[in-house]
Amino acid sequence: MKKIFTLIAMAIMAISANAQTWNFSDWEAQTFSKGEEKTINGLTINPSSKDIVIDANNKTVDDVKYTKRLKFGGKGSATDQNVYFTASGAGTLKIILTSASGSEDRKLGVALDGTELGQLDAIGGTATAATINITGAGKVAIYGLGGVNLYCIEFSTSSGIKSPNGETKEDSTIYNLGGQQVNEAYKGVVVKNGKKMIQK
Repeated sequence: MKKIFTLIAMAIMAISANAQTWNFSDWEAQTFSKGEEKTINGLTINPSSKDIVIDANNKTVDDVKYTKRLKFGGKGSATDQNVYFTASGAGTLKIILTSASGSEDRKLGVALDGTELGQLDAIGGTATAATINITGAGKVAIYGLGGVNLYCIEFSTSSGIKSPNGETKEDSTIYNLGGQQVNEAYKGVVVKNGKKMIQK
């Protein structure tokens, strides 16, 4: 039992070590002028056709209070009027967002190396959390398909459980979800080599 909790703690450390977060509440209120890209902590602001603005705005999502937002100022694409960063590998992108309209829902596009991966719902008048899977390494662009405001962007890479020295921990021991060690004959959901799988 102690071993499974150690593995879980190591997994949490590995996940938190592989996360990038851009919370706009921590940014200075400012205007990024049209045509002048700027990179802050690995996130590039690309105001190619209009100014992009960080200003004061209070929203609470999942008990977290946000005090500033990023306003795209209109429609963008994978190459224009967006923000982007380089993903080191596959992972999960979580965005706190809302429509710039108080009543009209809008969409937020996410692209990897110029190819749209999908669109997230930006709800009118309500800030929500939305997630999308990033399928590999490359340039991840985020853009409004209409007026959309962002409060926070978080990207966590998909990595296995890592040992403290950074190497993947290979362990043939199998555990059930209760943390008890089981053998190959056990049927059901198990944890093996740091990954959940179904044994039949």
